[in-house]
Amino acid sequence: MPLEPWQFVIPEKPGTFWRIGSRFMIIGTGIISRIYLNWANHFQGHNLDILYNAVEKRPPERPLITVGNHISCFDPMLWGTLKMKGLGHPHKTRWCPIASDITCTKKWHVYFFSLGQGIPVVRGDGVYQHPMDVCIDKLHKGHWVHFFPEGKVNMNKEFMRLKWGVGRAIAESRVLPLVIPFWHLGMDEVLANHQPYIPKFGKKITMLIGKPLDFREALQHLREEARNQKEVDGYYPRRVCGFESQGRGSTQGQVYLQYLMKDFTLV
Repeated sequence: MPLEPWQFVIPEKPGTFWRIGSRFMIIGTGIISRIYLNWANHFQGHNLDILYNAVEKRPPERPLITVGNHISCFDPMLWGTLKMKGLGHPHKTRWCPIASDITCTKKWHVYFFSLGQGIPVVRGDGVYQHPMDVCIDKLHKGHWVHFFPEGKVNMNKEFMRLKWGVGRAIAESRVLPLVIPFWHLGMDEVLANHQPYIPKFGKKITMLIGKPLDFREALQHLREEARNQKEVDGYYPRRVCGFESQGRGSTQGQVYLQYLMKDFTLV
C-alpha cells in the first residue's frame, strides 16, 4: 500500500492544452537555464556531443537513460546546455523522478513540475512503487528518463548507497536503453545547500559526459545464471557508477576519479 497519495497530474492521454502548456513550460525553463549557465556563470562541458547525439539522433524506439551526481537543487539547470532546437520536443526532453516531499508541497508546485515532465516518487515507498512503473513505461515508448541514483542532494559529497531504481529501469525496459553517465562540479557553489538560498553568479560549472554504457552482455549473463530480479536490478547502479569492483570503504571521490579516468575521454 502506498505511503501517501500519488500527486502525478499528467493525463494518461494529454490534450492539446496540456501539451501546449508543457511545451511552454519546458521551453521557458530551458531558455532561463541556458542564459544562467552560459551568461551568468562560466560553463565548460566535455564530450557534450555524446549527449547531443543520444538526445537527437537515437532511433525513435531506443530509450535513453542518463545518470548523474546530485549536489544542488539547481542541478536540473544543467539541461540548459542542450541545443535550442530540441527544447519542448517530447522525444528530446527528459522525464525525471522527483521527490514528492520537496516538489509537491503545494498544488501549483505539482502542476509546475508535472508540466516540466517530473514524476513524483515517494521516499521510502520502495523501488516497485507506481511512479517507477511510469518511468519504465516512458522507456517502453522510447523516451528519455534521467535519474539521480543517490536519491537526494549529496551535501557532504561522500559515498552514498545508490538507489537501484535505475537498475530496475534498465533491466525491465523492453528495448535495452542507451545509458549515459555524467559527472558535474560547481552547481553547489551556484546555489549552496544552506541558507540563505540565493543564487550566485560568475561561478565555474563543469560537466563531463561519459561514454555510453552497453548492458546487453551483462543482462544476458545475469539472466542465464537465473539470478532473481532483485539481484539483476541491483547490478546496474554499481556498474553505472563504477562501483562494482570497489569496497564500501572507498570514498566517493576515489571511486568516481577511477571511473572518470577509465571512461571519460576529454576532447
